[in-house]
Amino acid sequence: MKVVVKIKQFNRQAILRLCSCILFCCISAGCGKSEVANSSESSISQNSEISSSIKSDLPLEEMDYDEYFSKERKWIDESRTVDDEYFYDVKEDGSVVRFKFSLTNEQIDQTIISDHLGSVNAYTLVYGKPIFIVDHHKIIQTDENGENQQFIYEDPYPIDHILASRELIYFVRENSDFTILRLHRKSDVADELISSTEEISSYRPLSNYTIRWSVFTEEWKEFLKTGKLWEDAPPGIRQSDSYFYNSKTGEKREIEDSDYDADGFLKYTIEEE
Repeated sequence: MKVVVKIKQFNRQAILRLCSCILFCCISAGCGKSEVANSSESSISQNSEISSSIKSDLPLEEMDYDEYFSKERKWIDESRTVDDEYFYDVKEDGSVVRFKFSLTNEQIDQTIISDHLGSVNAYTLVYGKPIFIVDHHKIIQTDENGENQQFIYEDPYPIDHILASRELIYFVRENSDFTILRLHRKSDVADELISSTEEISSYRPLSNYTIRWSVFTEEWKEFLKTGKLWEDAPPGIRQSDSYFYNSKTGEKREIEDSDYDADGFLKYTIEEE
C-alpha cells in the first residue's frame, strides 16, 4: 500500500498571523538508536489522503523503539482542538495564560497557570493535553491547570520549537548550531536528526523517518533587517530554502520545484505493507 502525504507550502509569517487572528476571534479561540544518537514545517499545512495500516496488536504509543521504527509511519498532527477546550498563550516573560472559550459563548475564562510551571518558552498540544518547554531545557506534560506534571525530557542546551504526538516529540536544540531532535516517548531515546549552522526557520515531520525543514535565504534575512512586514516584501523574493532528511536512509537533499504537484502540494509517498 502507498500512503501519499501531500503538504501545501504557505508563507510562515502568514500562517502565524492567520493563527493569531483565529485565536483572537475565538477569544473576543537511519534511525540510529542511542541515548542521544546522531542519526522534519511547523508552519506547513498537512493533508493526508490514506490512513496508515497498522498490523501490530500494540497501540503505537506502546511500541518499543525497535518495533515503532521497524517501518515508516506517517506523521499525524494531533494538536487538534474542539469547542470548549483550552488554549494557552505563552508571554514573553515566560508566564502562561490559559483560555477557555466557546464559539457559542462570549464568556472567556482566563487563568494564569505559570506559577505551577516555571518560565515557559514553548508549548504544543496533544489531543488537548499541553506539553511545555520550561526554562529552555526541560519538557513536561501537565493537565489543563499546569498540575499533575509528568517529566519527559531535559537537555543540557537550550531547546525550543516543539511539536508532538503520542509517540514522538520533536524540538530544536540551540547551541553552536541548530539541531532538530526526535524523542521516542516510550523508550526515552532521543535522536539527533539534522544540524544546521543557519537558524532553522521552520520544520515539519513527514513520517517517523523523514522531516522537512527550512532556513531563511540571505535575501530574506536582509529584507527582515529593514523592519518591514512580510507582505511588503518585493515581488519575487525567495523567503526560504527547504530540505528533506530521511533518518533511515541518511538521504539529505534540497527540495526542488519538481517535488511539488500541479496544485502546489509537496509530494511524499510512504510505502506500506
